[in-house]
Amino acid sequence: MKKLINIKHYPSNFEIAFEEEQETIGHSLSYDGLTGELTRKEWEEDCFIADFDEIDQEKILDYMNIYEIFADEEELSLAEIASIEGLKHVETTSGTNGYPQDIQEAIVGFENWEQLEEIAEKYKLEAINLHKRDGWQLYERQGTASLPFKNSSEDYGDDYSQEDDADSYQKSEMEDVFPHLDLATFEEVEEWLDDRKKVYDELLTCGENEVVITYQGRFYEKVRKVSMSFSHDTHNYIIALQK
Repeated sequence: MKKLINIKHYPSNFEIAFEEEQETIGHSLSYDGLTGELTRKEWEEDCFIADFDEIDQEKILDYMNIYEIFADEEELSLAEIASIEGLKHVETTSGTNGYPQDIQEAIVGFENWEQLEEIAEKYKLEAINLHKRDGWQLYERQGTASLPFKNSSEDYGDDYSQEDDADSYQKSEMEDVFPHLDLATFEEVEEWLDDRKKVYDELLTCGENEVVITYQGRFYEKVRKVSMSFSHDTHNYIIALQK
């Protein structure tokens, strides 16, 4: 059995040294966080699946938990964390209007709040709200985030409303709205029905966490009721993690 004598961490791989018969043997290993595969890369050669029978499989697996091994030895950068977790690394500013000031780093791209909490705990990070207008290069930091976005028509302004059930929407429009409309021609009736049919069709494909936003009775967009990002009228909001 080989004796593990050193592990050194790099952004995408690990250099592991073993002692065998008083000789040090070096191996460079990479970790694929998506598939969980461990691969060995000999010096100046292509990567391939390791033959762990040669280098003590059980000991390698014991020491290859990247989130525990290097917690005390080396602090990962946010760029490295983003790469490991399949997220996006961005730069943020404390300046208004996206003006560069006190530039810091953050990671974004979380599918849900549960994923954010798991990664925040794993790497000791803090959740923040970011804002960025179309055309800005940097996100503007807007304070601590404690919950995901809860999206509704109230976020949009006047003349916007929301629907989340196709049958209820159809019943309301046909029984409560249509009889009171002042429509003088078939063309006007057809236009009104086409607008409502578009909303109805979108509602039929709504997921459990989705809602349809309408503007003056017409379909505007479909959004998640709860989300990690939100965009409207050139404004983009997103929840991120930072150190």
